[in-house]
Amino acid sequence: MTLEVRNLNLSFRRKILSNVSFEVANGSVLGIIGPSGSGKTSLLKTIAGLIQPDSGQIFFNGKEITHLRTDHRNVRLALQNPALFDLTVRENVEFAIDDPRTPAPRRKQLADITMSTMNIIGLADRSALQLSGGQAQRVSLARTLASEPKILLLDEPLAHLELSIRESIHTDLLNYIRRFAVPTIYVTHDLEDAFALADQIAVLNSGEIIQTGSAEELFFHPNSLTVAQMLGMPNSFTVNLTSSVNRADARCTHKQTNDLEVVDVAVEIGRAMHIFQAKTPFSGQGIAFIAPNNVLLKQTEMRSVFGLTGKILRRRFARSHWVYHVETEFGTTVSWQHELFETGDYVDLELLSGWVIPS
Repeated sequence: MTLEVRNLNLSFRRKILSNVSFEVANGSVLGIIGPSGSGKTSLLKTIAGLIQPDSGQIFFNGKEITHLRTDHRNVRLALQNPALFDLTVRENVEFAIDDPRTPAPRRKQLADITMSTMNIIGLADRSALQLSGGQAQRVSLARTLASEPKILLLDEPLAHLELSIRESIHTDLLNYIRRFAVPTIYVTHDLEDAFALADQIAVLNSGEIIQTGSAEELFFHPNSLTVAQMLGMPNSFTVNLTSSVNRADARCTHKQTNDLEVVDVAVEIGRAMHIFQAKTPFSGQGIAFIAPNNVLLKQTEMRSVFGLTGKILRRRFARSHWVYHVETEFGTTVSWQHELFETGDYVDLELLSGWVIPS
């Protein structure tokens, strides 16, 4: 029982979507990230029935809905702007229950359920135009949920809210999605939103999905520099692969691969050989990605940038760790550490693991 999109194509004087395919299980969230103009909103509008595709199919629970009228799909699309009416919160929420056959007690019940889910039941009688931004967005989401959608499409609904409010809404929204088994697509520019909500993430670029997987898989094992940049991977270095190496003399044998099948490859970084991982064997030039938590720093007596010794250029506190930018021979390297170092300190770098793709 899923939402399934097969080979969706869409054009408006240029290609908007190209052979887009994916599945979203009931009760799960697919996060879609990508640059502006990559086709994210057009994809949601196509699934909602507001735009007809050039070709391709959309299925829900095995039934094709590609050409169904919007009001026959029971799909709800929530946008970034709450767009509330000059009515009470309750009236705004009940407005979404557009079936005139729904009796008043049932309308009230549905409104109460969704207002409770979004933690705004205490605001039911307040004017919607007198709410804070976070409250207004909760009302907008409650209104979206009140019609009991079978498919939920969310287009950056939390984009302008501060972190603490977003985190609270994440919890309430996920509780609803899991409880009522609603397949959900969540479009966002914010990686924290995507990581917090999505079971799977799809990277959309120029109308094409270039990689789909868990947040962990895409971050640690991107299939391109574009995906790595979209997932916020700060460390990428051009490397040459070595055909043979004595494993005893090489560094970095730790694997962070989970169930992914990988092969070992030997690369040179910082005048030292390292055993990193790749999806398939290849030779020549590649791009190595090293997650910041896999770059360990140790105090050193050296006072020069050479090999795997670098100098801390700057640091910042990130709630659970320190983020260090280290000048090295092979480029500025980002490290996440719990240990405190000072700007200007010289440190030795230990690269625990890395992922390599052909360049």
